[in-house]
Amino acid sequence: MSNKLYSEETIQKIIKRAAELQKEERNRENEAVEGLSKEELLKIGAAAGLDPTHIQMAVEELTEKSVRSSSTQNDTHIFEERLIETNVPMSQIWDEMRAEMRQNFNENAMLGSFKEDPGANEIVYNSMSGIVTTARFIKRKHGVNIQFSQRLGLASSLTEGLMYGAILTTLVFGVLFAIFKTDLVESIALFSSLLVVFSLLVYTLDVAWRKKKQRQLSSMLDKIADHIPAIAVEESSSVKSSHSSGDLSQITIEDKEVYGRSGNEEPVSPLKNDLNE
Repeated sequence: MSNKLYSEETIQKIIKRAAELQKEERNRENEAVEGLSKEELLKIGAAAGLDPTHIQMAVEELTEKSVRSSSTQNDTHIFEERLIETNVPMSQIWDEMRAEMRQNFNENAMLGSFKEDPGANEIVYNSMSGIVTTARFIKRKHGVNIQFSQRLGLASSLTEGLMYGAILTTLVFGVLFAIFKTDLVESIALFSSLLVVFSLLVYTLDVAWRKKKQRQLSSMLDKIADHIPAIAVEESSSVKSSHSSGDLSQITIEDKEVYGRSGNEEPVSPLKNDLNE
């Protein structure tokens, strides 16, 4: 067994190449790789001479943050809101929000239009079916308030159920009346029955559809919140990676001397105050 010692430069290259090989292997297995797991971070850090305790502390500082969720709706809109405790630059919030909007509403599909207003921190997407999705964020004292809204209809589910139910009833009744030539009493009974059935059907489908859209909107906001760290990391930090591409080849390991610290030095704590106006 060889006892050859490797230089710091060689260690960097080995770790980077090992990460690339692991990513290639996972891609061949059709697994989605968006970054490194905690276990992978610990292994890479240990190979570079980092104390696993310090890596764990860094993970907690950068990922443990306060996120408050709110889900509401009215007759025509659904709303999702996240209050996130963070001090990252607002430009990063914008990038995350924009990337998630573009990913969910494919700009190349030619099925809708985007309107971006960086000055107002707002993005509006209009679909071909008339659904309008608005995303915006507001800077708070100790974080950011991200708000998503989606206009789904012209009225409440009950009103639309009656309205579209009446339209369907009229069409079907007209066909049945022309075929069976029912008298007045039978016609009234038939029309009433069809109206009840179609109205309930449209109402039920509309309620289920709105719940599904609410879950989708909530999932979009949760992804954005997950991608936003609690504490901003400077460009000179010891481990760098692309926050959006998950490109493992961008990892850089510095010399061991960079990580030297005294036993009395306190770690940086995440923000603990509530998000205030």
